[in-house]
Amino acid sequence: MAYSFSNSENVSTRQLRASGIDQEAIYRIRNQGRIERAKIIRQCFATLKRFATAAYCGGGSHEPSNHRRASI
Repeated sequence: MAYSFSNSENVSTRQLRASGIDQEAIYRIRNQGRIERAKIIRQCFATLKRFATAAYCGGGSHEPSNHRRASI
């Protein structure tokens, strides 16, 4: 799964008045964008956690690791 993020250098920081769109609609659009970015970040961290767990447990086998078995 690939994600792409816009380069911040290419994004205009000027505030423009949107004709025909009220401020509430603009707020909802921006808020939805924040929610979507947060979802993507959470998914990325979950994927990283799975990779780290698989690397720590020896490739993600279902067999408990020696370290864990020794403590039982």
